[in-house]
Amino acid sequence: MIPLQEAQILVALQAVPLDRIRLMKTLFLIWYRAGQPATGPFQFEPYLYGPCAFDLYRALDEIEGGGLIVQTPEPFGRHGRYFLTETGKTKVASQRLLDDEQCRQIASVARWAANQNFRSLLNQVYKEAPEFASRSVLHR
Repeated sequence: MIPLQEAQILVALQAVPLDRIRLMKTLFLIWYRAGQPATGPFQFEPYLYGPCAFDLYRALDEIEGGGLIVQTPEPFGRHGRYFLTETGKTKVASQRLLDDEQCRQIASVARWAANQNFRSLLNQVYKEAPEFASRSVLHR
């Protein structure tokens, strides 16, 4: 059985390539809108740009190390987007990672996040979860 962390990441990236920030906020909104279950796959906390789950970074490193995703280089030190590799695409296609409704929700939020600029992305997160803006360095 594939871990929930990995499943959510792969489903999001199957829908659309995302950088770390947009992936983080996508998975946060999924968790938050589900009522913030204590057994959520990531441990979100308020941080400099809203909710942050440091365990997401570890999960991305592990999944990338396993050859399922790759991050494209970006100029100016910015974090590139993650894409599924052919191995990742095969894994997603061959396994039922999550139920259909979960996949639909994650894909929908991921596509929305991919089309937001940084500020509008954070504004929506702060609007829905103002308690996660408590340590933000950006003022609304």
